[in-house]
Amino acid sequence: MRWRLEINQILSIGLLLLAFGCGNPEAKSKELYDTAQFEEQQRNFKHARQLYERILKEYPNTETAQKADAPDKDTRLTTVGPFPTLPAPYFPKN
Repeated sequence: MRWRLEINQILSIGLLLLAFGCGNPEAKSKELYDTAQFEEQQRNFKHARQLYERILKEYPNTETAQKADAPDKDTRLTTVGPFPTLPAPYFPKN
């Protein structure tokens, strides 16, 4: 009998988490936006672009979607440089 109570508790918690996660599109879109920003910082522009497009497709009426559709987004996601300057190689004389 105790195992039934534990299973019911686990299922109840799972349903509660599912309902909470599905009920707030602004929070989910914000999470995706934060991930896209992180991907940009890591220079993974392809994945960042996919995340921005997903926000626009799945959550078009959120404030986050407006930020994801910023005019400078395309420029940011295609910029390759700047590259860091490296010191000249050191070759000791024998």
